[in-house]
Amino acid sequence: MRARTFVAAFIVGTSSLLLRFCRIPWSIENDVDGLNALVVDSSGAALWSTCHKDLEGRDVIQRGAFRDATTTLLSGLTCPAVVASREGVVFFRERGHLMRASFDGQNRAVLVESPTRVLGVSRSRVFFVKYGAMYSISTAGGEPEYLAAQIPEYADVNDDYLVWCDKADEHIWRMDLRDRSIKQLAWAIGVGDGSVTGLAIFKNQAVWSLDGSETLLYPPNDGAVWGVPLDGGHPKLLVEDLDHPFGLVADGNRLYWIQEKTTLARSTALPWVFPSVVGETEWGDPTVAAAGGKVYWTTQGVPGGSSRSIRTSLYPR
Repeated sequence: MRARTFVAAFIVGTSSLLLRFCRIPWSIENDVDGLNALVVDSSGAALWSTCHKDLEGRDVIQRGAFRDATTTLLSGLTCPAVVASREGVVFFRERGHLMRASFDGQNRAVLVESPTRVLGVSRSRVFFVKYGAMYSISTAGGEPEYLAAQIPEYADVNDDYLVWCDKADEHIWRMDLRDRSIKQLAWAIGVGDGSVTGLAIFKNQAVWSLDGSETLLYPPNDGAVWGVPLDGGHPKLLVEDLDHPFGLVADGNRLYWIQEKTTLARSTALPWVFPSVVGETEWGDPTVAAAGGKVYWTTQGVPGGSSRSIRTSLYPR
Protein backbone atom coordinates (compact mmCIF):
# COMPACT_ATOMS: atom_id res chain seq x y z
CA MET A 1 0.00 0.00 0.00
CA ARG A 2 1.04 3.60 -0.55
CA ALA A 3 1.32 6.14 2.24
CA ARG A 4 -1.26 8.90 2.65
CA THR A 5 -1.50 11.64 5.28
CA PHE A 6 -4.56 13.59 6.48
CA VAL A 7 -4.13 17.31 5.66
CA ALA A 8 -6.74 20.06 6.18
CA ALA A 9 -6.57 23.67 5.02
CA PHE A 10 -8.79 26.75 5.33
CA ILE A 11 -8.79 29.30 2.52
CA VAL A 12 -9.44 32.87 3.70
CA GLY A 13 -10.99 35.61 1.57
CA THR A 14 -13.90 38.05 1.47
CA SER A 15 -15.54 36.78 -1.69
CA SER A 16 -15.44 33.84 -4.05
CA LEU A 17 -13.70 36.02 -6.64
CA LEU A 18 -11.03 37.19 -4.17
CA LEU A 19 -10.36 33.60 -3.21
CA ARG A 20 -8.75 33.08 -6.58
CA PHE A 21 -5.98 35.48 -5.72
CA CYS A 22 -5.85 35.65 -1.90
CA ARG A 23 -4.97 32.33 -0.26
CA ILE A 24 -3.83 31.93 3.34
CA PRO A 25 -3.97 28.21 4.24
CA TRP A 26 -3.47 26.51 7.60
CA SER A 27 -2.78 22.79 7.46
CA ILE A 28 -3.15 19.82 9.78
CA GLU A 29 -1.56 16.45 9.07
CA ASN A 30 -2.65 13.08 10.39
CA ASP A 31 -2.07 9.64 8.90
CA VAL A 32 -5.09 7.61 7.76
CA ASP A 33 -3.96 4.02 7.65
CA GLY A 34 -5.31 2.10 4.67
CA LEU A 35 -7.76 4.75 3.43
CA ASN A 36 -9.64 3.45 0.38
CA ALA A 37 -12.76 5.64 -0.12
CA LEU A 38 -13.81 9.22 0.64
CA VAL A 39 -17.15 11.09 0.59
CA VAL A 40 -18.47 14.36 2.04
CA ASP A 41 -21.84 14.90 3.72
CA SER A 42 -24.03 18.00 3.40
CA SER A 43 -22.48 19.60 6.51
CA GLY A 44 -19.05 19.59 4.88
CA ALA A 45 -17.61 16.78 7.03
CA ALA A 46 -15.61 14.01 5.38
CA LEU A 47 -16.27 10.30 5.81
CA TRP A 48 -13.69 7.74 4.85
CA SER A 49 -13.19 4.00 5.08
CA THR A 50 -10.10 1.85 5.47
CA CYS A 51 -9.18 -1.44 3.85
CA HIS A 52 -6.53 -3.89 5.04
CA LYS A 53 -6.98 -6.91 2.82
CA ASP A 54 -4.69 -9.09 4.91
CA LEU A 55 -6.49 -8.59 8.25
CA GLU A 56 -10.17 -9.45 8.64
CA GLY A 57 -12.27 -7.32 10.98
CA ARG A 58 -9.68 -4.56 11.38
CA ASP A 59 -11.24 -1.84 9.26
CA VAL A 60 -13.30 1.20 10.22
CA ILE A 61 -15.48 3.99 8.80
CA GLN A 62 -14.60 7.38 10.28
CA ARG A 63 -15.90 10.95 10.08
CA GLY A 64 -14.09 14.24 10.62
CA ALA A 65 -13.66 17.83 9.51
CA PHE A 66 -11.13 20.64 9.87
CA ARG A 67 -10.37 21.31 13.55
CA ASP A 68 -12.91 18.67 14.60
CA ALA A 69 -12.03 15.43 16.33
CA THR A 70 -12.20 12.29 14.21
CA THR A 71 -15.10 10.01 15.15
CA THR A 72 -15.15 6.29 14.44
CA LEU A 73 -18.67 5.46 13.22
CA LEU A 74 -18.23 1.74 12.56
CA SER A 75 -15.42 -0.65 13.48
CA GLY A 76 -14.66 -4.35 13.13
CA LEU A 77 -15.37 -4.26 9.40
CA THR A 78 -13.66 -6.14 6.58
CA CYS A 79 -12.51 -3.87 3.73
CA PRO A 80 -15.59 -1.58 3.56
CA ALA A 81 -15.95 1.20 0.99
CA VAL A 82 -18.07 4.18 2.05
CA VAL A 83 -20.26 5.41 -0.84
CA ALA A 84 -22.47 8.17 0.62
CA SER A 85 -23.81 9.86 3.74
CA ARG A 86 -27.26 11.41 4.17
CA GLU A 87 -28.94 12.81 7.31
CA GLY A 88 -27.04 10.83 9.91
CA VAL A 89 -26.87 7.60 7.91
CA VAL A 90 -23.78 6.17 6.21
CA PHE A 91 -24.04 3.91 3.16
CA PHE A 92 -21.18 1.55 2.41
CA ARG A 93 -20.16 -1.67 0.73
CA GLU A 94 -18.79 -4.60 2.69
CA ARG A 95 -18.12 -8.13 1.41
CA GLY A 96 -19.75 -7.06 -1.86
CA HIS A 97 -23.09 -6.04 -0.29
CA LEU A 98 -24.57 -2.52 -0.07
CA MET A 99 -25.26 -1.68 3.57
CA ARG A 100 -26.51 1.20 5.72
CA ALA A 101 -26.02 2.16 9.38
CA SER A 102 -26.69 5.14 11.64
CA PHE A 103 -23.79 7.32 12.75
CA ASP A 104 -24.00 5.70 16.19
CA GLY A 105 -23.40 2.29 14.62
CA GLN A 106 -26.97 1.13 15.15
CA ASN A 107 -29.57 0.01 12.59
CA ARG A 108 -26.98 -1.74 10.45
CA ALA A 109 -28.67 -3.60 7.58
CA VAL A 110 -28.05 -5.00 4.11
CA LEU A 111 -29.92 -3.01 1.45
CA VAL A 112 -28.79 -4.84 -1.70
CA GLU A 113 -26.86 -8.08 -2.08
CA SER A 114 -23.94 -7.91 -4.53
CA PRO A 115 -24.74 -4.83 -6.63
CA THR A 116 -22.38 -4.28 -9.55
CA ARG A 117 -22.03 -0.59 -8.71
CA VAL A 118 -23.61 2.07 -6.50
CA LEU A 119 -24.50 5.26 -8.44
CA GLY A 120 -25.55 7.61 -5.65
CA VAL A 121 -28.03 8.44 -2.91
CA SER A 122 -30.90 10.96 -2.95
CA ARG A 123 -33.01 12.06 0.01
CA SER A 124 -34.99 8.82 -0.02
CA ARG A 125 -33.50 6.41 -2.59
CA VAL A 126 -30.24 4.59 -3.31
CA PHE A 127 -29.39 4.04 -6.99
CA PHE A 128 -27.34 1.08 -8.18
CA VAL A 129 -26.53 -1.24 -11.07
CA LYS A 130 -27.26 -4.98 -11.00
CA TYR A 131 -27.97 -7.61 -13.66
CA GLY A 132 -26.98 -5.14 -16.39
CA ALA A 133 -29.60 -2.52 -15.49
CA MET A 134 -30.21 0.42 -13.16
CA TYR A 135 -32.37 0.09 -10.05
CA SER A 136 -33.22 2.10 -6.96
CA ILE A 137 -34.25 1.11 -3.44
CA SER A 138 -35.56 3.06 -0.46
CA THR A 139 -32.87 4.20 1.97
CA ALA A 140 -34.89 2.33 4.60
CA GLY A 141 -34.86 -0.91 2.58
CA GLY A 142 -37.58 -2.81 0.75
CA GLU A 143 -38.04 -4.00 -2.80
CA PRO A 144 -35.80 -2.60 -5.58
CA GLU A 145 -37.39 -0.58 -8.39
CA TYR A 146 -36.29 -1.19 -11.98
CA LEU A 147 -35.28 2.03 -13.77
CA ALA A 148 -33.62 1.37 -17.14
CA ALA A 149 -31.60 -1.24 -19.02
CA GLN A 150 -28.41 0.82 -19.16
CA ILE A 151 -24.98 0.57 -17.57
CA PRO A 152 -23.64 4.04 -16.71
CA GLU A 153 -19.94 4.77 -16.97
CA TYR A 154 -20.42 7.92 -14.86
CA ALA A 155 -23.44 9.07 -12.86
CA ASP A 156 -24.62 11.68 -10.39
CA VAL A 157 -27.85 12.15 -8.45
CA ASN A 158 -29.62 14.80 -6.39
CA ASP A 159 -33.11 14.86 -4.91
CA ASP A 160 -34.77 15.63 -8.27
CA TYR A 161 -32.63 14.10 -11.01
CA LEU A 162 -30.42 11.17 -11.90
CA VAL A 163 -27.96 11.81 -14.74
CA TRP A 164 -25.61 9.34 -16.32
CA CYS A 165 -23.29 8.78 -19.26
CA ASP A 166 -24.06 5.52 -21.01
CA LYS A 167 -21.04 3.24 -21.25
CA ALA A 168 -21.96 1.95 -24.71
CA ASP A 169 -22.32 5.16 -26.73
CA GLU A 170 -21.35 7.99 -24.30
CA HIS A 171 -24.68 9.80 -24.45
CA ILE A 172 -25.76 11.94 -21.50
CA TRP A 173 -29.14 10.90 -20.07
CA ARG A 174 -31.40 12.41 -17.42
CA MET A 175 -34.16 10.85 -15.34
CA ASP A 176 -36.67 13.07 -13.54
CA LEU A 177 -37.12 11.31 -10.20
CA ARG A 178 -40.55 12.85 -9.70
CA ASP A 179 -42.16 10.99 -12.61
CA ARG A 180 -39.34 8.65 -13.77
CA SER A 181 -39.32 10.24 -17.25
CA ILE A 182 -36.06 9.76 -19.18
CA LYS A 183 -34.56 12.24 -21.63
CA GLN A 184 -31.41 12.06 -23.75
CA LEU A 185 -29.60 15.37 -23.27
CA ALA A 186 -26.49 15.21 -25.45
CA TRP A 187 -23.91 13.05 -27.17
CA ALA A 188 -20.99 13.70 -24.85
CA ILE A 189 -18.18 13.15 -27.35
CA GLY A 190 -20.02 14.89 -30.18
CA VAL A 191 -18.91 18.31 -28.92
CA GLY A 192 -15.18 17.74 -28.40
CA ASP A 193 -12.27 15.36 -28.58
CA GLY A 194 -11.36 12.46 -26.35
CA SER A 195 -13.36 10.38 -23.88
CA VAL A 196 -15.69 11.28 -21.02
CA THR A 197 -13.78 11.34 -17.72
CA GLY A 198 -16.39 12.69 -15.29
CA LEU A 199 -20.02 13.77 -14.86
CA ALA A 200 -21.83 15.92 -12.28
CA ILE A 201 -25.07 17.81 -11.68
CA PHE A 202 -24.19 21.49 -11.41
CA LYS A 203 -27.09 23.83 -10.62
CA ASN A 204 -29.56 23.22 -13.47
CA GLN A 205 -27.06 21.51 -15.76
CA ALA A 206 -25.49 18.16 -16.42
CA VAL A 207 -21.76 18.83 -16.84
CA TRP A 208 -19.08 16.45 -18.08
CA SER A 209 -15.34 16.50 -18.70
CA LEU A 210 -13.50 15.34 -21.82
CA ASP A 211 -9.84 14.36 -21.65
CA GLY A 212 -8.96 15.66 -25.12
CA SER A 213 -6.82 13.99 -27.77
CA GLU A 214 -3.14 13.22 -28.03
CA THR A 215 -2.34 13.43 -31.72
CA LEU A 216 -0.12 15.55 -33.90
CA LEU A 217 -3.13 17.78 -34.64
CA TYR A 218 -4.29 18.25 -31.03
CA PRO A 219 -2.17 19.40 -28.08
CA PRO A 220 -2.49 17.55 -24.74
CA ASN A 221 -4.31 20.50 -23.15
CA ASP A 222 -7.43 20.37 -25.33
CA GLY A 223 -9.51 18.77 -22.58
CA ALA A 224 -12.65 20.64 -21.57
CA VAL A 225 -15.77 20.75 -19.41
CA TRP A 226 -19.16 20.98 -21.13
CA GLY A 227 -22.68 21.49 -19.82
CA VAL A 228 -26.27 21.07 -20.99
CA PRO A 229 -29.52 22.16 -19.24
CA LEU A 230 -31.31 19.38 -17.39
CA ASP A 231 -34.55 20.20 -19.21
CA GLY A 232 -32.79 19.97 -22.59
CA GLY A 233 -31.01 22.39 -24.93
CA HIS A 234 -27.70 22.88 -26.67
CA PRO A 235 -24.42 21.88 -24.96
CA LYS A 236 -22.16 24.78 -24.01
CA LEU A 237 -18.42 24.90 -23.45
CA LEU A 238 -17.79 25.91 -19.81
CA VAL A 239 -14.02 25.50 -19.36
CA GLU A 240 -11.38 24.79 -22.02
CA ASP A 241 -7.64 24.23 -22.44
CA LEU A 242 -7.44 21.56 -19.72
CA ASP A 243 -4.82 18.83 -19.48
CA HIS A 244 -6.73 15.54 -19.16
CA PRO A 245 -9.25 16.58 -16.46
CA PHE A 246 -10.96 13.89 -14.36
CA GLY A 247 -12.66 13.43 -10.99
CA LEU A 248 -15.30 16.08 -11.73
CA VAL A 249 -17.48 17.09 -8.76
CA ALA A 250 -19.72 20.09 -8.02
CA ASP A 251 -20.70 22.02 -4.90
CA GLY A 252 -22.60 25.30 -4.75
CA ASN A 253 -21.10 27.71 -7.29
CA ARG A 254 -17.95 25.70 -7.90
CA LEU A 255 -16.73 22.80 -10.00
CA TYR A 256 -13.68 20.79 -9.02
CA TRP A 257 -11.48 18.41 -10.97
CA ILE A 258 -7.96 17.00 -11.14
CA GLN A 259 -5.64 17.49 -14.07
CA GLU A 260 -3.85 14.36 -15.16
CA LYS A 261 -0.33 15.48 -15.98
CA THR A 262 0.12 18.33 -13.53
CA THR A 263 -1.97 16.48 -10.91
CA LEU A 264 -3.47 19.69 -9.54
CA ALA A 265 -6.94 19.96 -8.03
CA ARG A 266 -8.66 22.94 -9.65
CA SER A 267 -11.90 24.88 -9.19
CA THR A 268 -13.95 27.46 -11.02
CA ALA A 269 -16.84 29.68 -9.96
CA LEU A 270 -19.13 30.09 -12.92
CA PRO A 271 -20.01 32.28 -14.74
CA TRP A 272 -16.48 33.76 -14.45
CA VAL A 273 -14.97 30.51 -15.70
CA PHE A 274 -11.47 31.25 -14.46
CA PRO A 275 -9.79 28.04 -13.22
CA SER A 276 -7.59 28.34 -10.15
CA VAL A 277 -5.35 25.87 -8.35
CA VAL A 278 -6.81 24.56 -5.10
CA GLY A 279 -3.99 22.20 -4.17
CA GLU A 280 -1.65 19.49 -5.35
CA THR A 281 -1.90 15.73 -5.55
CA GLU A 282 0.72 13.15 -6.40
CA TRP A 283 0.79 10.35 -8.95
CA GLY A 284 -1.55 7.54 -7.99
CA ASP A 285 -5.31 7.32 -7.76
CA PRO A 286 -6.56 10.57 -6.19
CA THR A 287 -10.19 11.04 -5.16
CA VAL A 288 -12.15 14.32 -5.04
CA ALA A 289 -15.32 14.95 -3.00
CA ALA A 290 -17.14 18.22 -2.22
CA ALA A 291 -20.18 19.40 -0.23
CA GLY A 292 -21.12 22.03 2.32
CA GLY A 293 -18.59 24.54 0.95
CA LYS A 294 -15.61 22.21 1.37
CA VAL A 295 -13.62 20.18 -1.12
CA TYR A 296 -11.53 17.19 -0.04
CA TRP A 297 -9.01 15.28 -2.09
CA THR A 298 -6.56 12.47 -1.42
CA THR A 299 -2.84 12.45 -2.09
CA GLN A 300 -0.36 9.65 -2.15
CA GLY A 301 2.42 9.58 0.43
CA VAL A 302 5.72 7.75 0.54
CA PRO A 303 5.71 4.62 -1.66
CA GLY A 304 5.64 1.48 0.43
CA GLY A 305 3.80 3.13 3.33
CA SER A 306 0.34 2.24 4.62
CA SER A 307 -1.42 5.62 4.83
CA ARG A 308 -3.04 8.18 2.51
CA SER A 309 -3.48 11.91 2.83
CA ILE A 310 -6.80 13.80 2.81
CA ARG A 311 -6.56 17.51 2.12
CA THR A 312 -9.40 19.98 2.54
CA SER A 313 -10.12 23.56 1.51
CA LEU A 314 -13.02 25.71 2.70
CA TYR A 315 -14.88 28.03 0.31
CA PRO A 316 -17.98 30.21 0.70
CA ARG A 317 -20.75 28.52 -1.24
